[in-house]
Amino acid sequence: MDKHLSSQFDAELSGISTRVLEMGGMVESQVAQAMLALTQFDGEIADQVIRTDADLGLDDHGNSVATATALTACLLSC
Repeated sequence: MDKHLSSQFDAELSGISTRVLEMGGMVESQVAQAMLALTQFDGEIADQVIRTDADLGLDDHGNSVATATALTACLLSC
């Protein structure tokens, strides 16, 4: 029985890890596009970033998950 629980836990953990990596890639792309919009003074790119950011989801407080993650990553790297 313990081996079954361990295998199930490992499978769930692997799924979570995959999802976190996917989200990280999406956030990385969003940050790159936001930086491009800022450096090029391109409102169309900025609008696309905002729309995509909204598509990525909101947390329980209505905050963009991608934006929050990107800001956290920026703060940690400083």
